[in-house]
Order: sequence, then structure tokens, then C-alpha cells
Amino acid sequence: MLNKTSKIICIAAIFIAIIVAGAIFYASRNDNGSLGEREKALNLDNLSVNKAEKLDNIKNGNKPFSLTKAYVNSVAGFSFNYPDDFTVSEFVEEDGKIALTMQKAKTGEGLQIYITTYDDHDFVVSAEQIRRDLPDLPFSNSADVVVGGKTKGVAFFSENEAFGGPTAEVWFADGRNFYQATAYRKDVKILEEIIKSWKL
Repeated sequence: MLNKTSKIICIAAIFIAIIVAGAIFYASRNDNGSLGEREKALNLDNLSVNKAEKLDNIKNGNKPFSLTKAYVNSVAGFSFNYPDDFTVSEFVEEDGKIALTMQKAKTGEGLQIYITTYDDHDFVVSAEQIRRDLPDLPFSNSADVVVGGKTKGVAFFSENEAFGGPTAEVWFADGRNFYQATAYRKDVKILEEIIKSWKL
């Protein structure tokens, strides 16, 4: 009797696993889903450089963006790749902060990166620190990230008045500069690919 019961439980478990796997595959292939569905599928945890490619293939079934152009900042000491149909503009503000904007004119897709120099080499960006220092900042779905293979930071969803609403953010620091990358939440995939290409 025990063996028969075990077999029934095993068959039921396999059947449930097949249904769940099919549902996940269908949801990840559905490009016309709502913003909420895309957020759940991505959840920003695939911004971690160490596991990004595997999770990208599993979750989205898409090929990575073709990042054929390179932006190089020899003064700040970093570079990244971006799509060839995007335009990059660089602005140096009065306080010395560098603002980079990347935009695809036809669709309005885009992102912005603020780079601030600092002197504290022990400065590390973490979810706990952001919550402590900026308690009023909308902050959800956070995930630890590794940028350029060595620099730690955090990715999360937020709200930004300059972007007119929901955003995807990646903040990190490399010992010399503090980076705040912001994209429209619908453009989280573009932000992810650019961060994955980052070199320090």
C-alpha cells in the first residue's frame, strides 16, 4: 500500500511540475504582457553579472541586445556598450557631477546615469544603506548586483519625477565614483544589458 501511495504522489508531483514549467515558459514568451507581468518575470535579479546570461535565457527566451557602440570615459575610468540606434549625450554639471543620457529617438526608450566623485574608499552601496539614508525613496524588488566583475551595488524599482513615474535603478560605487543608473521601468532590459557590459 505504501509503494502504491508513493507512486501516486510521485506521478502527481511530476504532473504539477510539468504544468508549472509550461506556465512559466508561456509567461516568459508573452511579449504583450502587462508591465506588472514583466516586472515579475524580470524582478531585476538577473542584473547580477555572475548569473545574468543563464537567467536571461530561462526567463525571457530572448537574445541579448546588440550593443555595437562603446562609450569610454578615460577620466572617470569606465566604459560600457550600448545599442547603435541610441544617442549618448554627456553633460558636466556645476557641482562636477557627470550626467549621461542615452535615448532612442524613434521610440523614446532611454536611460540616464549620474556619476559623482567621492573620497570614501570604504563606501559600499547596499539596499540597507539606501533604505536608511533615503527612507522616503520608493524602493522595491531590490537585488544585489556585481558590476564589471568586481564592483558591488544594488538594483531596484523606484519612482522618479524626472522620468514621470516608475523606474528601474542600478546604483553602485567603484572606490572613486558613485553611479546612479535610471531607466523607465519598461526599459529595464536595456538597462540590464548596458550594466552587464560595464567595464572598470
